[in-house]
Amino acid sequence: MSERAEVSFDAALMMALRADAQKELDELPSPAQLKERYPDTSRWDARLQAALHKRRPVLKRVLVAALTLVILTLGALAVSADF
Repeated sequence: MSERAEVSFDAALMMALRADAQKELDELPSPAQLKERYPDTSRWDARLQAALHKRRPVLKRVLVAALTLVILTLGALAVSADF
């Protein structure tokens, strides 16, 4: 006895999308793995702010240039990412 269930295209699409989304969510690293992989950078903000508040124009230029390069690199990687 084989039962044949009729499912609308929208319902089948929704089920496939949910399954795909759940698969991607299952592949995400756990919070513990994220903490292990990416160290705490909260102190960096305070050190950068302190360095910028001191009147050091060369350091400001270097920090702005470094941050600009980081942002441009991240933008280039985001554009070339294979989704």
